[in-house]
Amino acid sequence: MKQRIFVYISALTIAWFSDMKVRFGCELELFLTNSNSNANGLGTGADLGFSRKDIAFNLSQAGIIARDERYTKNVTDHWKIVTDSSLVPSAAGDLPFELVSPILCSEAGVAAARKAILTLSKMGIYTNKSAGLHLHIDGAYFSLQEMKNLTNNWLMCESAIEACVPPQRRAERNRFAKSNRSAFGKSSSKQRFLRISEAQTFRHLRHICNPDNSKYWKLNLCTLDNASPTVEFRLAGGSDEPRFLEFYIRFIIAFCTASKTKAIPYSVNSNDTLTSRDEVNLLLELLSSYRKVCDMYLSKVAEMGGVEINAWRCFTCNKTFDRSRQLLQHRKDSQRCFRRSDRSSR
Repeated sequence: MKQRIFVYISALTIAWFSDMKVRFGCELELFLTNSNSNANGLGTGADLGFSRKDIAFNLSQAGIIARDERYTKNVTDHWKIVTDSSLVPSAAGDLPFELVSPILCSEAGVAAARKAILTLSKMGIYTNKSAGLHLHIDGAYFSLQEMKNLTNNWLMCESAIEACVPPQRRAERNRFAKSNRSAFGKSSSKQRFLRISEAQTFRHLRHICNPDNSKYWKLNLCTLDNASPTVEFRLAGGSDEPRFLEFYIRFIIAFCTASKTKAIPYSVNSNDTLTSRDEVNLLLELLSSYRKVCDMYLSKVAEMGGVEINAWRCFTCNKTFDRSRQLLQHRKDSQRCFRRSDRSSR
């Protein structure tokens, strides 16, 4: 049986989730400044610059076992640094690379990802518009019906989900992360829902959502029918920020877990008149059991200057606000709402 790249979210993450045990793996596309992309050995100073082996050495010295493996699809028990021809450095001589996680466990896994980014930050990493952050969720976590739920929920809330990432990763602005809605052309919400409902196998569902058999969709189902099935989320751009990496992992995990038991009915958009505001409210309702994730989502939307939405709602008192920033301030100022939401956070 083939090994898989995954992380466990276990009971140790109770501050965030009380009911999740989801395996996943992450791929981080990054660049290193003052580097020599042709260097085969260890860097020895400014004349040579850093190499991929330097990256592996520094990570290993920090307690994160890593190796330079150039280009490989093999799953390993260590972090690996591989090449990626799609990455375009911002300056000549900078080193593009992809950092791929091994099998990790629970909060130790999230902590390891954070530590890896912090370690590389000291070496001078950065990202640009050509870089992405890819998250793989274990396909075995879902039944076919649960995967249909997830796909439907993604299509219903795609604009809201995109609000937490930079504008260049939204809609059809990145050819390596296409909108899944575009796979359905001018189909209505009902027509999309019915097409998804008709899928009899994971492969059939994949052909519906990724019709060109390409992996370059925000929600990529192309590996579902593999021996080691995964669902890939390609929404996020590259990030060298530990807090965003932690948020993104938890946000996607919460979305996947909530979708196992709930599919947003197409009837809420029967006339296809949902606004971005409506989509955000649908997403927050779907994730309402995960209050801390919702708070971080609201914070990221505000930070990205993404969708400005009316009627942001406090789950505790149902008070509404014009902007996400106002809701965040309310959560901070209102001891009643803060205490109640904190006690019920999962």
